[in-house]
Amino acid sequence: MMGPDALRIRHHRCNKIKTIVASDIVVIGAAKYNFGIQTQLKSWFDQTLVAGKPFRCGENGVEGPPGAKRVVVALARGGHFTNGPAAAIERTETHLRATLGFIGVTQHQFIIA
Repeated sequence: MMGPDALRIRHHRCNKIKTIVASDIVVIGAAKYNFGIQTQLKSWFDQTLVAGKPFRCGENGVEGPPGAKRVVVALARGGHFTNGPAAAIERTETHLRATLGFIGVTQHQFIIA
């Protein structure tokens, strides 16, 4: 049996998931923070990427949200991480692309500043 705090958290999580499923476009603001994504964004992924919704494991592997979702990521990372020595520590964009790809979102655009 769930207590009132657990029920409130579950309700909040369900609202986040419903918002994603109902959206045509999802916009994510992200910053490179200590060589990775910030904890708030990680927590958001943990709360919303629940098996069954908005993705599920089907016969052909992971299937994304119903309908074609487009995700736009505005990423601030304060430096040049696309080539040269710093490319080896570029983990933010890589992490986000992998996470979005895992849930079947293939329409994504990164705006990097």
